[in-house]
Amino acid sequence: VYDWSRETLTTRVAKLVEDYNTEVDRFARNKSTDWPTHIKWSSRLKQTLEGGQHATFEDSKVIAALWRPFAKKWVFFDRILNHRVYQWPLIPVGTKAICVTSHSQVPFSALLTDGVASEGLGSRQGQCFPLSHLKDTAVTQFRQHYKDDTINKEEIFHYIYALLHHPEYRERYAANLKRELPRIPFAPDFHAFAVAGTKLARIHVGYESLAPWPLKRIETKGVPYSERVSKMKLSADKQSLTLNESLTLANLPPETFEYRLGSRSALDWIVDQYQVKGASDPNREDDPGYIVRLVGQVVRVSVETVGIVKTLPNFTASQ
Repeated sequence: VYDWSRETLTTRVAKLVEDYNTEVDRFARNKSTDWPTHIKWSSRLKQTLEGGQHATFEDSKVIAALWRPFAKKWVFFDRILNHRVYQWPLIPVGTKAICVTSHSQVPFSALLTDGVASEGLGSRQGQCFPLSHLKDTAVTQFRQHYKDDTINKEEIFHYIYALLHHPEYRERYAANLKRELPRIPFAPDFHAFAVAGTKLARIHVGYESLAPWPLKRIETKGVPYSERVSKMKLSADKQSLTLNESLTLANLPPETFEYRLGSRSALDWIVDQYQVKGASDPNREDDPGYIVRLVGQVVRVSVETVGIVKTLPNFTASQ
């Protein structure tokens, strides 16, 4: 269950836990499978109910998760109420993980995170690979291939991350990446890729701490200034972004739209995700300037990502 407001999510989930547990007790009494419609029943939730498993609400289970690229939402992370938690509970908090797309209709992309994430950040299908799961045998292979016993797991992890961004790699293996998980060949210059991957990891994971790109702020005369967002809109020439009736951000650099995750640029994901939909409101009462700041930060991420990728050496796979 996702929601922009932690307080709203907490209230909704506490009520859901109460309703679900009531149904567990009812099922234990009469074994009726007449599923009440006030609960959205997944196959997993039906299994836990039939198994007599009660849910518990704990505030510590409410965490910020990466739902879409650079778009975090609150989630009640629980083995019963979440349809699938996969192996996330086994991954140490703060561990970096590379999430890749795997979809026949969506261009390949990769995004690094240090927390729980949706399995397909640039699409609705994908898989995440944490640093903690990198095998010792991989380290041995890399050390032997490059004849360098100083190579460590984190360097290999960052090498992989940079490699997955290389345009030649994506073009050469485009067909494979649409139907299977990435295979990692040896590039000629290991350390150049490892250094680039470290830089990419820093800005992709720490995007909320970056200085926003210096976009030009255009305020509408006669309209009270506000940073509250309802639905943002890009101009036809993609040089400016209207935040609301009072504020437009202009001088978007063209590199903003060169950095893509799946079928959209990073900024397109922000425009799509950060809008009011029904009761879901991404505006932050405690930080009203968050979305405006985030736009500038994602623009910086995009520009710097494009720059880092362009510094990668020529890629020639060798075995």
